[in-house]
Amino acid sequence: SALGVKLIGSYIEGMIGIGSTKPLKEPLNPKVDKGVLARVPNMDVYTLGAKAMGFRPITIPYSDVYQSMQTGVCDAVDGYPVAAAYTILG
Repeated sequence: SALGVKLIGSYIEGMIGIGSTKPLKEPLNPKVDKGVLARVPNMDVYTLGAKAMGFRPITIPYSDVYQSMQTGVCDAVDGYPVAAAYTILG
């Protein structure tokens, strides 16, 4: 490239998904409002991504996710690796 940058490899840390306490409306159609308030990390890339997929994003600290889902502050969580969702959210 013009900057002299060369790709020498890539690394995948983990798969990211959505964990929800409610069924999602048309989960494969990004144009449909999913009908859930989804916790996302406090970064534009997550907020914009969640909106583009039809979720209603809310930023909640990582440490408050479990309690927020239990109390109804949010219905879903985005940005959790699969293993964390399985072990932490059950």
